Amino acid sequence: METRRNLEAKLIETASAKETVLYANTAQYLFERLKRDASVSYVAHELSTDEILGWLKEKTANAPESPQELVRAYVFLVALSLKDDLNKNKDQFGALDLKQVEWAEQIRQLILNERVPTSYSSVVYQNAGSTIISSATTSGHSSGIVLIPGKDFQ
Repeated sequence: METRRNLEAKLIETASAKETVLYANTAQYLFERLKRDASVSYVAHELSTDEILGWLKEKTANAPESPQELVRAYVFLVALSLKDDLNKNKDQFGALDLKQVEWAEQIRQLILNERVPTSYSSVVYQNAGSTIISSATTSGHSSGIVLIPGKDFQ
């Protein structure tokens, strides 16, 4: 693997990633297991979203030539699920031709479905009780209410 940086093959093709690909019986299983694997974190940390997309575009145009290449394809694909800026590259991600890699299209859909924007409201807590100072809808990837300690106005 020679993506613009020298990535260590042993950190991409971990024993657990190889085992996951070998024993996978569904795209969901493969996605969930690889997402927790150190190899996926390593690729997501070391490469930019553009570099990962570029590698996938180049390497998934044809069927993987070896089991190692198949493991790498899945690791790189799942690494995109950890990238915060994937929404900026959504068109490029959607344009990837993943037909040559079994389950890659389903994994892409799992990644896209995971990134449903949510909203939250800002709430300021004051000693006299809870007061909503302003309610703002913000697009993001986490949900819940954000509590911000307020000043005691007397």
